[in-house]
Amino acid sequence: MSRSLFICFRLSLLCAVATVLPTALPAANAKKAAKQAAPGLKFRVQQLHLDNNEGCAIADFDRDGHLDISAGEFWHAGPGFTKKSAVRKLEVFGEDYLTNNSEHAYDVDGDGWKDIVSGSFRNTELSWYRNPGRDGLKSGAQWEKRLLIDTQLSQNESTELHDLDRDGTPELVVSSYNQLNPFMAYKFSKDDAGKPVLEPWKIQNGGVMTNGHGLVAGKSGTHVLWNLGK
Repeated sequence: MSRSLFICFRLSLLCAVATVLPTALPAANAKKAAKQAAPGLKFRVQQLHLDNNEGCAIADFDRDGHLDISAGEFWHAGPGFTKKSAVRKLEVFGEDYLTNNSEHAYDVDGDGWKDIVSGSFRNTELSWYRNPGRDGLKSGAQWEKRLLIDTQLSQNESTELHDLDRDGTPELVVSSYNQLNPFMAYKFSKDDAGKPVLEPWKIQNGGVMTNGHGLVAGKSGTHVLWNLGK
């Protein structure tokens, strides 16, 4: 049985699927066994969709045992990725942008189905889109949009999902293109009615060298690197 790895570009244009092929080692000849090449990667490139979306996520959205890909307005069912189903409708802004700069697969309401958490450069709101479950996915139902927080901050260039405080629940870390914005992360919580919300966590006040064009969090989740990228 081969194992598959996925590389999905931030523009929902192409998906590269790498298949790791197991290689049997000769049992009789030790020298040949030593020279036997390690399992290799074979890539194939498959176009999924063409638009100006800048976010994608990978998860088993329909719980069939295969990884799927979400990218902006659609999700693509694995393992073939030939079936495209609607998730939501995005707004157009500028000449070549849609209102989705990043998205993440996360079970926000804890019902066992991976939802999508999303933000954009222009809008100040961070929202999640509720996975409609098995029947809703089969019927092609739109995923219901639910507000997590209005950050009151725009120019949110990208977001990452990382467990910064190592409590077992990831935070949504926001990288703003506006250096005057504070460097922010947001913690998943629930309001008095039990609805999922995000609570703000200010990591650093705004100012020169405070924010950037992109960010990366370390494996331990305790360090964040970013770059303005002008």
